[in-house]
Amino acid sequence: MKKNSCFFSYLCSNKLTNQYYITMKKVYKAHILFTKEKDHFEVFENGYIAVENGKVTGVSINLSELDSEGAEVIDFGNKLLIPAMNDMHVHAPQVHNQAVAMDLELLPWLQNYTFPEESKYADIHYAERMYRRFIHTQWLFGTMRSVAFGTVHTDSTRMLMKLYQEAGMGAMVGKVAMNRNCPDALCEDVEAAVEGNEQLISEFGDADGLVRPIITPRFVPSCTPELLKACGELAKIARSEERRVGKECRS
Repeated sequence: MKKNSCFFSYLCSNKLTNQYYITMKKVYKAHILFTKEKDHFEVFENGYIAVENGKVTGVSINLSELDSEGAEVIDFGNKLLIPAMNDMHVHAPQVHNQAVAMDLELLPWLQNYTFPEESKYADIHYAERMYRRFIHTQWLFGTMRSVAFGTVHTDSTRMLMKLYQEAGMGAMVGKVAMNRNCPDALCEDVEAAVEGNEQLISEFGDADGLVRPIITPRFVPSCTPELLKACGELAKIARSEERRVGKECRS
């Protein structure tokens, strides 16, 4: 087999939007590395993958075995289609701090490097530039699904979510909440934290959305009991309204 490119590069180069991703029915033909179970994989030479409503509906060596009626068939020839990577815990605003001060313990690292960097995301232009770099880095390594941590800034977190949509990459994105043991620039009261999250839930809480919000209190040292309780109540309300909202604590 010759040098191959991968399926995720096709997806990103076409910048699929949520609407495009959900409504198109297609079949892709190529050499397919298929992981039906977690402990082994199969290789289908000159195989087919059927995709509908944003999900793989079938993989086969024979097109006739798939539900392909009315689908566009895209032939990648001698190229390889592989499963994309999923990152279940990634800090998007720390892209500038990769491999910086790795000798420090967590708290000094947060105070001296992470918090000063995250404070810069109050500037929406800086946030856009750095988040574009972050998402492009994920794309380069084939990461197409993420649970991503933003900052306390609602507008910058909204920007991150829109950039994921623009790239056609799935993500659950959290606007961080914290109200103690952090710089004043990153400290917000409970009401502001709830309001910012409510805005993002309203805009991105579609159950069929490729990019969705997640309630993200940072961790106990940075959150008062009142803030943690408010985050929990917000998640309950959103779920009762059939919004797709997750909840996670981060450092």
